Amino acid sequence: MNISQKRIIAMITDYMNLHDEAIYVSNYALFDDAKPNVWKTVNQTIKIRFLKKFDQSIMKNDTYIFEIVKIHTLNLPL
Repeated sequence: MNISQKRIIAMITDYMNLHDEAIYVSNYALFDDAKPNVWKTVNQTIKIRFLKKFDQSIMKNDTYIFEIVKIHTLNLPL
């Protein structure tokens, strides 16, 4: 099942309404231009940071790991 990037961001944002931080693991990159350890503001609620890609060396498929935080948690400007 393919879910659009926009829909995934919406689902993550909904999840973050009840959580201050999360780790998201996926077989798909959330961003085409993701650079490791760089925060990306995706909306006024959350920032996402790409952590690591595993390219079938230890996983069956390519796997991407992201860290997610509420913007107020970092106290960083948009």
